[in-house]
Amino acid sequence: MWPVIFIAAGILILLDEFGISIWRTWPAILLVIGAVKLLQSNASDAGHVGGPPVLPPSAPPAGAGSAQEPQGQSEVPPSEVSMASPVVAPPRRRRSMTGPFILIFVGVIFLLGNLHLISWGRLGVWFAHYWPVLLILWGAVKLVEHYRAKQKAWPRLASGRAAYSFLIFLIVAGLTASQIVPL
Repeated sequence: MWPVIFIAAGILILLDEFGISIWRTWPAILLVIGAVKLLQSNASDAGHVGGPPVLPPSAPPAGAGSAQEPQGQSEVPPSEVSMASPVVAPPRRRRSMTGPFILIFVGVIFLLGNLHLISWGRLGVWFAHYWPVLLILWGAVKLVEHYRAKQKAWPRLASGRAAYSFLIFLIVAGLTASQIVPL
């Protein structure tokens, strides 16, 4: 991800040299990070090689004492690893698509505001009236993730503390904005 961020930062700094202020275009970095994270969450693990070599679960060797490794996978000594059969890394933990979508959304909002395509006051009025749409979109993304995991027989993807904290912040901010801004 870092090379892509460096490229985006370089482009923004170059645009600053041509008169397009970096202080107005910095939210593009959020868009880039969100896009990269979204692509990573949907990337396939098929064919990835790496990680520590592991042996499949097997019966304990004959005459092994009680001080043996627990049943399951154990590391393979380097002398027993052959180049003919590369060891496939265990599948990496799947990530939610919600975080990347939030980064992209926030990046677009800040970019539009900084480029004066949307006034910040008007954006506040829109948020006060339409913030429940964000809850609907959040639920839709979570529903798509659930059915996609079910279809591919993946384990259920749990939301983290940051996701719930952001959700609580969104609800409190939305309810507060709804009370402040008149209809």
